[in-house]
Amino acid sequence: MKLNKQFIFLFIILFGLCIILYFINESVIKEGLSMDSNDKAVNEALTYENDNNFAGTSGFIRILPLTSTLNNSKEKSGIMADYPNILNLPISQFAIKSSYNSCCSGEQNHYISNEMLMYVLSRGTRFIDLEISNIIIDPSSKTGTPYVVYPDYNATLPIDVKKCCKLDSVLKTLVKYGLMDNQSSTAGPTPNYTDPLFLHLRINVDPLYNNLYQDVATCIKKNLIDYLYGHTNIKPTKISVKEFVTNSVLPVLTDKNVMQKFQSLNTNTTTMIQRYLEVNLEAEKIFSDLQEYVLKNNIVNMNVYDLVDKLPVQKVLNLPIISGYMDNVSDILNEISPANSLYTSANNIQNLLSYIYSNNKKFDLQKTKMRDIMGKVVVILDTNYDLNWKKASKCDPLVKNCYDLNNYVHMESGTNELTLNSPFMLSKQLSTPITVNSDQVTVTIKCNGETLKNRFMQIVLPESDPGLLNTDPDDQGANPDFQNIVTNWGCNFITYRFYNQDPQCLQYERFFNSQSLAIVPLAYVKSYYLQEQLQSSQ
Repeated sequence: MKLNKQFIFLFIILFGLCIILYFINESVIKEGLSMDSNDKAVNEALTYENDNNFAGTSGFIRILPLTSTLNNSKEKSGIMADYPNILNLPISQFAIKSSYNSCCSGEQNHYISNEMLMYVLSRGTRFIDLEISNIIIDPSSKTGTPYVVYPDYNATLPIDVKKCCKLDSVLKTLVKYGLMDNQSSTAGPTPNYTDPLFLHLRINVDPLYNNLYQDVATCIKKNLIDYLYGHTNIKPTKISVKEFVTNSVLPVLTDKNVMQKFQSLNTNTTTMIQRYLEVNLEAEKIFSDLQEYVLKNNIVNMNVYDLVDKLPVQKVLNLPIISGYMDNVSDILNEISPANSLYTSANNIQNLLSYIYSNNKKFDLQKTKMRDIMGKVVVILDTNYDLNWKKASKCDPLVKNCYDLNNYVHMESGTNELTLNSPFMLSKQLSTPITVNSDQVTVTIKCNGETLKNRFMQIVLPESDPGLLNTDPDDQGANPDFQNIVTNWGCNFITYRFYNQDPQCLQYERFFNSQSLAIVPLAYVKSYYLQEQLQSSQ
């Protein structure tokens, strides 16, 4: 009897210990393990987790969080001791942690979800890739809505809207969880939200829907305008009225249609231009008032037609013909058709804004430094989808609330400046290995003996997915080999399917975790793998 009681007591203790160990294990999985950034065993700590909070994305792998970013790495010692120096490097000198089809869940049906984007951002990824198509919800309507989609390689199947996300919603998520200090993400907070973010757009052209580019531009303006590089936090430069007149007003005056109107009214154009250059006090006052209004109301990014509506109309419409020694300006304005008035006013204001904000730097691969784009969004458009996208993006001058995508795109991929390749395509090209320079922070790339330093940047996309008809969720296209590609071709954006945690993706995570960075100088990448090879040979 006593033995039975002892046995039961021992059994209860063992059973209790098992329950405690079970809950401890579950807690570790959910909370994540603390880690040292140099721990090469980090990838063995990966664990699958089904999380009901991730609607439509259950089954993807939760990876241990990054512990540092480009922004706070200055507090670290060793390899990042020269932190201030690397921020002064051109952006072409960096490898940036990049994702492909960033909103794709990787499930059997390839759902597009904001939750997957939150997850990718929580991994520190700063290159977001989106495929965009127009979806018409109402068949009777000729207009549609831009959606982020997963490429359907079976063209006979219509896009399932239930598997997609509106671009507007995706960009809202991008701002909230990728560009702000937000702790509420179910995937975990983004560790490097003030690092620059590159947004790569692949826009599917629909010949039956001509406004897709303009609608994409509207979404960008609505959600990203405060973060776009070159569009915000710009200190206005004071310019002389003479400079403004010479560069902004005179081009409008030489417009053929306007000149014909002036000539038909027997206006002495030569005298009028001469009076402009004499900096008439009336012109100075109007320009001064207009500049003050623009700066005070922070409307540099406003569509020029909206600006015409909001500014004092008489001042705007009078700008092309002030100081012309005309006794009755209003009569002359009435002689010019409304379309021409709006056209000349809009162009005039557009020039004015570009001069008031003359510090608005253009994006240049050779001159733009990493420091310049910290906390900013750089928009890249894939030209392989439409070589004539710039022309198609233009707005009709008579259409209000239309936005030209040209005004928001910083770079074009699929060009000589920013090449697009796959691992297979690279394998057919001559290797251009990177060489670390004597400063230990920059690299030189040579091809056939010619130095290619800072000449271009490169994006590498994974090999094609097998398509939506593949029912095996584990049979995804392989991710690239980061070490091979970055050291042999010096590529900057090597994109990964984060929903496919294959060995290549784990190698990718291991490298960036070792640096505690998501944006790393190419020189550090080369040094890291040289050191790794040296250690493995010992």
